[in-house]
Amino acid sequence: MNYWDSELTKNPNKKKEEINESNLNKIHYHFYVMQNGDLEKVQILRENLKNLSNQKLIESYNKIKPVEENHSQSLSFIALHQEFYVRFDTSPFEIEGSHLIILKGKIKYLDSENTFTFLDEN
Repeated sequence: MNYWDSELTKNPNKKKEEINESNLNKIHYHFYVMQNGDLEKVQILRENLKNLSNQKLIESYNKIKPVEENHSQSLSFIALHQEFYVRFDTSPFEIEGSHLIILKGKIKYLDSENTFTFLDEN
């Protein structure tokens, strides 16, 4: 099964965030090319994420420092993206096509609502 066909990457109700001057500096684009063995590696990464609390999962996301064209980091992003969808039915990542992973800024956990929101970093 191809990862990109997974329901975890799709959210038909989600509106695309418009890119403008206020958010351009906090959006990171990451290019990904699938390699043999990636699905298995993502599954292993997901197993490790399952043990994290929601708060720790969000802290893991907020600690990300994107490195251009780092394949291992791409796999971590995919694992985090999937885990966010499983827990919150949404993700702070956006995936365009089969190669572009977009990180849209820092988030904070809203415990009372069991969800997260993006922080205004202006």
